[in-house]
This record gives sequence, structure tokens and C-alpha cells, in this order.
Amino acid sequence: MAARLVRAQVCGYHAGGVAPTAKHFPGHGSTTTDSHASTAVIAESASTWRRLDRPPFEAAVRNHVDVVMLGHLAFPAVDRTGRPATISGPLTRGCCASGWGSTAW
Repeated sequence: MAARLVRAQVCGYHAGGVAPTAKHFPGHGSTTTDSHASTAVIAESASTWRRLDRPPFEAAVRNHVDVVMLGHLAFPAVDRTGRPATISGPLTRGCCASGWGSTAW
């Protein structure tokens, strides 16, 4: 459901001449911490994340979103160092370089 809404929103913004942004990758869906106060942690498995939290980002990218903003979110299932996505090699390379078709994470 969220992915369908993201698609509609991205397309609507583009139709109106607005550059949309998908944020905050990899998503606050399962976090309980305010990432403005400390690093929020995604405690779910990579497979659960792929099923629940990744689809809206994939929909945004497939519909040519202009920007994907990284969040200050640690995702230990992908990067065991605990670094937030904003400075995590595995998360940034996974998002930007490997492409959304990757099943590695």
C-alpha cells in the first residue's frame, strides 16, 4: 500500500514541477528512537526490511524520484559496525551502487 502511495506522490510532484525526495533511507518503520536525539536502530532482519520497508523506496526510485535522502539510522543486519546510513559504506553502496534489484541486503 505505501509503495502505491509513494508512486502516486512522486508522479504528482513531477506533474506539478516539484522535485520529490524519498526520505529517510533505510526507513524509520521499526525504530523507536528519535534520530534527532540519538542514532535510531533498525532491529529487524534484512529479509523483513526488504519485505516491509524497502518497497516504498523502490517505488520512488522506479518512478524517478529526484533525491533519496539517507537517514541517521543504524541497521546492524546490513552494517555490523553500527554506523548510521549517512556514513555506512554497506548501506550507501547497497542503495546507490548495487541498485534496487540487489538481494544482498
